[in-house]
Amino acid sequence: MQNTNEEDIMLEDNNLLENLDKFIEETSNLKSHINSLNLIQEHCNSLASSLNLHIVKMSALSQEMENVQEKNKNLDLEIRNTTLLYDELKKLLIVLEIKDEHFEALHSLNTPISKIERALDILTSVSLENYTLDLALEKKELIQTQLKSFFKKFSTFFATILASPTPTGELIIHTDLYKTITPYKEILKYFKKYENYTLISSVYTTFSKDTYNHELSYQLKIITKVINHDMDIKEAFDILFQSIFLVYRAENFFVKRVILPEEDCLEMLEFIFRDFNNALVNGIKKIYKNAPVTCLNALKSVIEKYRPKNSEKIFKNKNNFEIQDKESLNKSEKEEINESYKIIFGKLILEVESFYEELKQDFIQKERSQYEYEGRKKGLIRTINILKKSEIEEINSSLLSNVIESLSNYPPKKYSDIVNKRILCYQILNSTESNSFLIDSDKIRLNEFEDKVKDEFEKETIGYVFKDEEYEKRIKNIIKEIGELKIVKNEFKKICFENSDNKNEIENIFKTTEY
Repeated sequence: MQNTNEEDIMLEDNNLLENLDKFIEETSNLKSHINSLNLIQEHCNSLASSLNLHIVKMSALSQEMENVQEKNKNLDLEIRNTTLLYDELKKLLIVLEIKDEHFEALHSLNTPISKIERALDILTSVSLENYTLDLALEKKELIQTQLKSFFKKFSTFFATILASPTPTGELIIHTDLYKTITPYKEILKYFKKYENYTLISSVYTTFSKDTYNHELSYQLKIITKVINHDMDIKEAFDILFQSIFLVYRAENFFVKRVILPEEDCLEMLEFIFRDFNNALVNGIKKIYKNAPVTCLNALKSVIEKYRPKNSEKIFKNKNNFEIQDKESLNKSEKEEINESYKIIFGKLILEVESFYEELKQDFIQKERSQYEYEGRKKGLIRTINILKKSEIEEINSSLLSNVIESLSNYPPKKYSDIVNKRILCYQILNSTESNSFLIDSDKIRLNEFEDKVKDEFEKETIGYVFKDEEYEKRIKNIIKEIGELKIVKNEFKKICFENSDNKNEIENIFKTTEY
């Protein structure tokens, strides 16, 4: 037991010795590492010292650069101020050295236009608002006085130009006036920039408005004379509306080029032609009273020719001639209103069309009343005369319906009424034969009505003519009543032939009877 303990103790001692040997060996290695770390620490300390030195140097350099930058900024500001001062002094010097010839150029309107334009270019470009020098203020006052005096003289001169032409009476393009004013278009631009332009523009618009109203009134009187001489009113209306269109277009281009360059001239054109539409409508009303059918025919023709193709889309509705939102229109629709004259002419045509519709309904109503007032026979003659001339399907259809209804409700009291009804039916049919302004349904209705009247005429003729032996006397009386209407006479003859046993006698009666 004791030996075992001793062995254990010896084993522990051996282990302890081995551990000590290992520790001693590792400690020796650790010392070498410590030496390396010391060297590293010394190197780091050296680097830290160098870094601190560089930081100090950089800080000093940064401060020096800030000082230089501040000096540069002040120097740059000084240079700019000096440059501005130089420029202003240069401008002032130029202004103070404006030649007397530029002031003298504005003394008289007889000065060549090029010299006036040059003087205006120089004097209106001067800006002395920021100068307080007495010399500058004196020059400023001199320039303003000279310009004010010139523009006043030019306003008077411009009014004289407009007062000089004597209206010819005809609705024309004022080419000569345009040629007279156009050379002054640059002066008008300066006038607009420097002076209140309302005076010039109002003088021009008032002159143009009065002139065109006078010319339109004269043109409408000419059309009235055309009616009285049985000339072609349709052609006269076409010339009138074509003249209006050309006048609108010419005025548009002139105003846009000379009076209001680079601006929308719609408002000015609408003012110039503000009373034009009413004057035209009133003139048409007078023509309509003298010759309603031919007037309506002519209106229909010009409306069809000049009406804007896409007016339903371009304008808000039939009674409101304001333009729709342009963004909602396609290219072709926009082209119809891409110039101011197209807009005001389109509005004019639509207003005339609206008035035309009113006149058309007025005419139909009056003719229906007149038909009832004059009686069936006179009323039919009146209607026939209208149908021979009318080119308006709605009027023809309405009057035709009125006649058919009247004759259909015509209760014959005696055979002569049957004959008269057949004659009236033939006359109405004959009056519409050459009228191409009837809708197909009206033609069909009229033919159906004629067939009924012919059947009634045949039936009543057979019963009346051959009711006893005195048919010869009755045939002769009917022939005389029919008169020169060959178609009705031949129809009557055919009925007699087909219902008589003695055709030679019938033939002889027709040959020997005068009408």
